[in-house]
Amino acid sequence: LLIAAMTRAGVWPMLLVWLPIAQGLVVRGELPTTKNFAMFVDKFCYDYRANPSKGKEIAGLLELTVTGRTFLGGKADEIRTAENMVDHTAGKLLLMLFDDEDDRWKKARRSWDHSTCDEKARHANHVLVVDLSSEAKQTSTVKVNQHIRDRFWYFAFVNCGATIREVVRYKLHATNPHLGFQQEFGIDHLNLITIHVAFAAFFVGTALGNQFLVKKHHSQSYDSALLRLLRFAISSSAVSSLLLAAHYWAFKMNGAGDERVRFMAMLSAAVSRATLILIGLLIAKGWSISTTLLDDRHIVFGVLAAVVTLSALCELHHEFVKDETTALFLYSSAPGTIIVLVNMFCFCWMGKCLFETRDEEKLVVLKGFYKKIFVGYACWYLMIPLAVVLAHVVSPWVRYRCVILVELTARLGLLVFLSFELWPGKLPSRVTGAELTALHSGNGDVADTGAGIEDHLVTNGSED
Repeated sequence: LLIAAMTRAGVWPMLLVWLPIAQGLVVRGELPTTKNFAMFVDKFCYDYRANPSKGKEIAGLLELTVTGRTFLGGKADEIRTAENMVDHTAGKLLLMLFDDEDDRWKKARRSWDHSTCDEKARHANHVLVVDLSSEAKQTSTVKVNQHIRDRFWYFAFVNCGATIREVVRYKLHATNPHLGFQQEFGIDHLNLITIHVAFAAFFVGTALGNQFLVKKHHSQSYDSALLRLLRFAISSSAVSSLLLAAHYWAFKMNGAGDERVRFMAMLSAAVSRATLILIGLLIAKGWSISTTLLDDRHIVFGVLAAVVTLSALCELHHEFVKDETTALFLYSSAPGTIIVLVNMFCFCWMGKCLFETRDEEKLVVLKGFYKKIFVGYACWYLMIPLAVVLAHVVSPWVRYRCVILVELTARLGLLVFLSFELWPGKLPSRVTGAELTALHSGNGDVADTGAGIEDHLVTNGSED
């Protein structure tokens, strides 16, 4: 219903149109036509060569292609070192490269909006002059050398007074040439194809196992609606991982991938998480388990809509809007903080409803069921704080993969857990729909509807 409402409002179509042509290693765009601007373009994690052999000293490459017309005030030479920066930037259009050291990008960014071109150039590792005064196209290659560790590099165009006669279009292509078939990937995105293919197989296996159990123990009992929601969540997760694997495979080939496929993958993952939240809220209210009525349904679906919308928009913002900060994973950014807060609120409210339902429940076996559900969802919700802690412990160039692995593992674990707890061969043996109706209607013939059901009642605050 949430997706249908956002589609009717035109939110998803607008996001699909808004997506950039390429994201990541191949970046295309247009520069402003003003004489003075400083525009961040993107960042990329380069490999390093600790003991480079002859001919393999280069750790990474950045290829620049620009078209258009400019008029430069000054000699069109390439500036490389910090010593000759002062008084050499005036009247030029520059591409600046910064690494992630404290005295490079971090320091430059703190004064980015009010610093001069010379001051920005002092902090840069490489400065390349873009000269389109005599020819309408320029192609240059910057060789990145580093020998200590993997580093993130930041790219920015800075116009220090050059006149833009025709619109300047650029293309940046960053690669790690020593990584073989994964040279298009930054170090922080290595092996993502393998990760998503593996989890796609896990999700598909879970879906097939769930479907097999449903067919083997076919039942029209009260848990069938929850099982259908669960199968939908599993299928959405499988589709998400398959689409991401396809996107990164295309990324491996062209350095760009297919952003619309990636968007649909993220949407599928968001739908899966939203369905899991919905299942948790429905169980917390006892719907189709302890009662056939859903009290406060407007509050339930309102909380669901708020949590899912805020989380989805924050994730989309983080993934598709270029971030010039040094935040290297989602939960260290402002959108990530919002996601953590809204998820913790949802978990606290769900736990409150779950314990209220448990206290009102008369069947001992269902009281235990609600306890297990709380533990299962607690592990899933606490995945986010765990990812935050883990990301601060591991190296920056593996943080992204760690967060992805923790999120996928936690989601897969919850799906398997719910498949077991809602297994139609398990729950109907505890209490059938007829027993549930008789029990909550006060019918004195409860014992006749199922063998030994009275043994599961709580009387006078004690368990028989």
